[in-house]
Amino acid sequence: MSALDVLTGVPLERRIYLDLDDVLAETTVRIVTELNQRFDRSVRFADLSSFDLGQCFSFDETQRKLAMECVHEEPFLTSLAVRRGARPLLQRWTEAGYHLAVITGRPPDTRPISRSWLEQRRVPHHSFHCVDKYGRYGESAGDLSLESLRELPFVLAVEDSFEMACFLARHGTRRVLLLDRPWNREKIPTELAAERRLVRARGWTDVARLAAEAFDER
Repeated sequence: MSALDVLTGVPLERRIYLDLDDVLAETTVRIVTELNQRFDRSVRFADLSSFDLGQCFSFDETQRKLAMECVHEEPFLTSLAVRRGARPLLQRWTEAGYHLAVITGRPPDTRPISRSWLEQRRVPHHSFHCVDKYGRYGESAGDLSLESLRELPFVLAVEDSFEMACFLARHGTRRVLLLDRPWNREKIPTELAAERRLVRARGWTDVARLAAEAFDER
C-alpha cells in the first residue's frame, strides 16, 4: 500500500499532520551549537530570522553542503530530544482515535534513522512520510509528493515552516498551528488569520489548547 493510500484511507476528520524537526524533535537549537563549533561561528538561535540556515550562517556553497551533511548524520539525528509536552498530547490523540502522520522534509536517505528515532523515543505516531517540501531532492525523493499533499487535507497540522503552514492552510487543512520559531515570524495572511485557518502556537501546551478549540468547532 502506498503512502497516499494509507492517508486517503483515513477519514479527513481523523488525519493529523505532524512535521518532525522543531515540531516533534528539538532540532535547530542543536544545529546552531553544532554549526557554531564546526565552522567557528557565533550565531545565536534567536538570530535565525530565515528558514535558510546557509544564509543565517553566511555560508558559501561548499560550507552550506558540508553543514547540511553534518546535521543529517546518524549520530546527530539520533541524539535529538523530543520537544517538551509533545508525547503526552500525542498519546491522548492516539487514544481518541486520530491518525498521526509524521510528514518530514528531511532528505529521503534519512528515512530509516528518522523512523528509528520515533520508535526509540516512543513518539506516538501511525505513519511516516518523506515529502520534498522545498524542491531540494528531485522528483523521486519522497514517498509522498507535494502535489499529492495539495489534494490531501487534514483536520489539524502542526508545522514550523511558514511556507508549508500557509500551503496547508490554503489547501483544505482545517486548522494549521505554526509553532513559533525565530524564522517564522512573518505576519499571517489576513485571509488565513480571519478564519483561524492558520494560528500561531507558542509551544505544545498552546498546541493542546488550540487543537481542542479546533476539534470543538467541527
